[in-house]
Amino acid sequence: RLSQQGVGALCQMGLKRHVTASREFLLRLMREKELSYEEVNTAVAAGQVKGWSNIKWKNDQVRPGSLALSLFPEEAGNGASLVVVAEATDGTLELAVNSAVDTATFIEELTCQPTVDQILAAAANATAEDNGEDVNMAGDDAEDDGGEADVSENA
Repeated sequence: RLSQQGVGALCQMGLKRHVTASREFLLRLMREKELSYEEVNTAVAAGQVKGWSNIKWKNDQVRPGSLALSLFPEEAGNGASLVVVAEATDGTLELAVNSAVDTATFIEELTCQPTVDQILAAAANATAEDNGEDVNMAGDDAEDDGGEADVSENA
């Protein structure tokens, strides 16, 4: 049985029972607490879940037990990916986070936190503005020049 603490490190070390999912799928699981295998298979077919075959037997039956479920790397940006522990049981995938506070924290992280790319883009824009290199400023200058040209044409 996996524990929430340290599961991210286990995934980085190559945990075999590791499944990745979209932000939408993770939010749905966190809000509903459990999803049927039919719902999971639908998400797999839609490309919202990858690696589901990692927890199946050769006869396509799901092997019961703990697994790590993480956010798709491309949705996580360059930062650390959110990883939660889930439990494959008889017919359902259940969230194995025991604390409502932890679940609320994970939901907040998935819905409110900007990606690393968004943070870096904002920092780059702020630096460009400080250096007078903002694209919008150049566009404003072009508009001003056009306005001055209109004035001199009318004069």
